[in-house]
Amino acid sequence: MPASRNEKHQGRFGLYSRLKPFIYLFYILVFVNGAVEITLRKFDPTGLDAYFTGVRRYFSNMVTNPDYAYIHKTHYTDHLSGADVTINKHGLRSPEIDMKKNDGTKRVMIMGDSVVFGWGVEQDSISPIRLQKMLDKSGPEYEVIAAGVGSWNTRTEYEYFRSAGIEFDPDVLVLVIVANDIDPKPDGRTDISHDRLFAYTKRTGTPVHELGDFARDLKTSRSKLLQHIRYILTRRKVNKTTKQFDDHSPQWEDAQIALEKLIGLCKENDIAFVACIYGYDDMVGSPPLSYYDRRLKQLAVPVVTLPKAIFTDRQYHNSIVDRHPNAAGHKLIADELFTAIAPTTD
Repeated sequence: MPASRNEKHQGRFGLYSRLKPFIYLFYILVFVNGAVEITLRKFDPTGLDAYFTGVRRYFSNMVTNPDYAYIHKTHYTDHLSGADVTINKHGLRSPEIDMKKNDGTKRVMIMGDSVVFGWGVEQDSISPIRLQKMLDKSGPEYEVIAAGVGSWNTRTEYEYFRSAGIEFDPDVLVLVIVANDIDPKPDGRTDISHDRLFAYTKRTGTPVHELGDFARDLKTSRSKLLQHIRYILTRRKVNKTTKQFDDHSPQWEDAQIALEKLIGLCKENDIAFVACIYGYDDMVGSPPLSYYDRRLKQLAVPVVTLPKAIFTDRQYHNSIVDRHPNAAGHKLIADELFTAIAPTTD
């Protein structure tokens, strides 16, 4: 017997009642997604857009070099991640300086990657400039040279110092070592063949390149929420890739060779060498920083570590996404460097 009109109505109403929670949930999700998207677009609360937009523009203005991969364009100025950047005639974010130093002057070169460069921090507040101001008060005449370029690694740092940095005739070289310094570059010189260095990239890609691809694709993604989700997934992949390196990997082998050659070059030229590992005690005890720490101690090289707060307290970071040290973080770094190099400059 055919269903009556009333029975059909009750059936439709019953279906609606069962689906009503899911319909409400759908509208809630649409509203929340819209609210999050608007917030991310208007305020950039995590700092993701500001950071990667700046990173993309920063690396587009590099000059390639056959020895040490790349360096900043000379006399380059820009505004990146909220900070004004000025590059001198030597391609460094450092005050203008002549190759030949004055009699009685002691030079301190601080070499590293974006930490030394001072990403997201105004020029007068980066750790090398802060260190310069502290040394100015200590008596003799000092010149601090900030030789920091984003994503340089141990190999590129050695090659730069060997072919260009040593010409500044520094009395002290401070090498700032970060966890990704064993990640190889496709350009520049290496002691280990590129076939060995990059064999693993067929599976995972290099950490630096993964984030580089993300930075390049950022401007083509319309959804800020999806950008953040992709960033989280990319970051996890980068961390997983880095953990694949061990103390027998060709990446560490090449980095170790470069480190030892750099230390040897300093000894040959009577340059005091100080290593600053960018981490606190627990971090330094874990790979890959532990590889550096162990080898440096075997070579009787002074090793400086940094306060834990720089890495665990967000008040010392540029943003949630950009964990480079801010101006307050650079002050802590300068304090540690001042204490470390004071005995070497007597």
